[in-house]
Amino acid sequence: TLKVAKDSLAIAKLASGSLIKIKPDSELKIEKPTFRKKKLITQLVLKFGEIFIKAKKTKTKSLQIISKNTVMGVRGTQFFVSSTKAKKNIWMCVNEGEVAVSFTNNLKKFVSVKAGEGVLINSNVLPKVQKYKWTKDLNWNFKGRFSDIEDKTSIRNLGYDLESFE
Repeated sequence: TLKVAKDSLAIAKLASGSLIKIKPDSELKIEKPTFRKKKLITQLVLKFGEIFIKAKKTKTKSLQIISKNTVMGVRGTQFFVSSTKAKKNIWMCVNEGEVAVSFTNNLKKFVSVKAGEGVLINSNVLPKVQKYKWTKDLNWNFKGRFSDIEDKTSIRNLGYDLESFE
């Protein structure tokens, strides 16, 4: 379990080569990888907070992000997830590639979120995929000095309507 304190930032690299940028006041658990259908599956459980993922696409490895009752299946991509402690809302947007969003109790039904799109997950109903203006303000950098990779946006504190879209 990785716990990132207020005013901190962490970047972790998985054995697969995927990178995770964990924002302040976040908790992320890396589950022990399992094998299914000849694929090594790594699950990251976002308890709360905000993370950026830069996943490495491979045929033999799979990465899944789990938060509350939601599963995000990564298909070689770069995306952002925000999950608060109090509310059950989860915001997710994709910068590159594609992410399949489903629920832990029904993995067969899902929506595909592609580059430039996002979703608000706040119930057990598959979310509507759309474009959100706030995603353009996110810092997608993973390399450089702290000031180069720090993401100063906060889903909880943005000064405009998160649900407005283009």
